Amino acid sequence: MVFVRVAWLVCGLLLATGFAVAEQPDFRVSGFLPNYRVGLVAPEVGRQLDELILFSIELRPDGTLNESRFTEKHWQGTAALRQPPGMKSTICVGGWDRSEGFAAICQSPALRQKAGQELIRYCRAHQLSGVNLDWEHPSTLEEQHGFATFLMELKRAFAPHKLDLSIAVAASQKLPREGWAAVDRVLLMSYDDGGNHSSFEASQKHLTMMIDQGVMPAQLVLCVPFYGRHEQTRDPLTYADIVSKFSPRPDQDEVQGTHYNGPGTIAAKTQWAKTLGLAGVAVWELGQDASGDASLLRTIRTVVPSAR
Repeated sequence: MVFVRVAWLVCGLLLATGFAVAEQPDFRVSGFLPNYRVGLVAPEVGRQLDELILFSIELRPDGTLNESRFTEKHWQGTAALRQPPGMKSTICVGGWDRSEGFAAICQSPALRQKAGQELIRYCRAHQLSGVNLDWEHPSTLEEQHGFATFLMELKRAFAPHKLDLSIAVAASQKLPREGWAAVDRVLLMSYDDGGNHSSFEASQKHLTMMIDQGVMPAQLVLCVPFYGRHEQTRDPLTYADIVSKFSPRPDQDEVQGTHYNGPGTIAAKTQWAKTLGLAGVAVWELGQDASGDASLLRTIRTVVPSAR
């Protein structure tokens, strides 16, 4: 039944958008690890990832880095997770209530250059493969154009150091086309809508919105939730808690008004992303997953077997 649903949804989107079917050879499975989950995620989870995204440090309005939420203690606490050979480690910069510095920096050539050098220094000090910028959210045209300029300058500054540059965005976020073109990957945060907060159909709509803006499918990473939200109160519930409290069926996506992505939908979204030639999937966030056979990350890996 799940496979029939997958095929129907994939075919529907392909017909609606005209996308070609061309799987990415380097399809990446990424997982966010917030600072408040460090020490709570088993080291073996690292072996299921192609990329660990550490969340997060912040940019101050003067172009310097605020590292107070990801300290040396956190680096020590993630050492075992970051050990698997071939796995990339990326630092996220910003996030909800952590984006204060972006607006000022993006409007000043001197501050953009300073922030870029600070990020390069930080990546080299911690042996990181790249940076994920999560400005929530540039709203005015001036901010959008400033952000695009910052991204273009960062890409040039990162190139000699072979650092990746990605951004995390909501589907409603706007950027000039040159901003999208400047980044290696665009992580599409396809969740937190009203009602059923991360349905398959909503992800279809979100992806189309990105493509319409000029983002290439090969740049896009589909972010999926490891948590649910209540349709009325909007209160979150981790997938681990959903499994513990309700023991839902694998094809179930709702329980007592809380909508989430169960194994069937996670597998369907992952296969769909592969079929459309996207750059990968990313999960928010690793500490919310259930353990053992109920793990959603394990479900993703049944669709995308690890090369390691």
